Amino acid sequence: MKAFTLWQKRMQGPRGVEVEVSRASCESLDILLENLLPLTSVERRRMLFVSTRGSWCAYFDNGWRGTDAYSTISYLAEMIGCRGGRMLYVPHSLDSQEGTQPGRYGAVALEIFSAQKTDFVNTERSIAVAFDGKKWAFSEAGAKQCFEQVDQYANRSVRSRFTEAMLEEYLMALGIDAFKEDFYDPENAFLAEKKGPMAPATKEFSLSEVQASW
Repeated sequence: MKAFTLWQKRMQGPRGVEVEVSRASCESLDILLENLLPLTSVERRRMLFVSTRGSWCAYFDNGWRGTDAYSTISYLAEMIGCRGGRMLYVPHSLDSQEGTQPGRYGAVALEIFSAQKTDFVNTERSIAVAFDGKKWAFSEAGAKQCFEQVDQYANRSVRSRFTEAMLEEYLMALGIDAFKEDFYDPENAFLAEKKGPMAPATKEFSLSEVQASW
């Protein structure tokens, strides 16, 4: 938390925003995540760092479209000198390719960040399948990991090249049981909050408002 707090205070101070960090403790993860409400667009205002039963620390923010961990985790991995990761799983819930009905474009992604610079910032490995509004697209870059099912990447069905099940297996190989609630330790968490001016055009949303848009 010290590294994150120092970084954010340096970034937010010039715009008159203070970053307050407090200990958060709840009996369950779902109640703990309520500390992130209301959700916001444009600028993330609340961030949670949650201990796990393993050697990893989980990160969540209050973005209305879900947590955007890329900049935070990649930066901290390099700053602290450790490994970081970002996972994404969005079920494909649109009835039409054009997105004219409520729902979300599906995506499955995994990024691993290194403590050292790589060909692309400090991204060690990235794998993703996502629906771009017209078709499914697959991408992979960086150093392949020993646990990967590389034969799957040649599947004729693009959507099946990297699935939710594969993501879960890859995470387990890294020691991350991300889809099990008891992997997280909600009684050992920290909440960081920005206090002060919001970025222009930032809007706040209740959880029910966001869910209704899906």
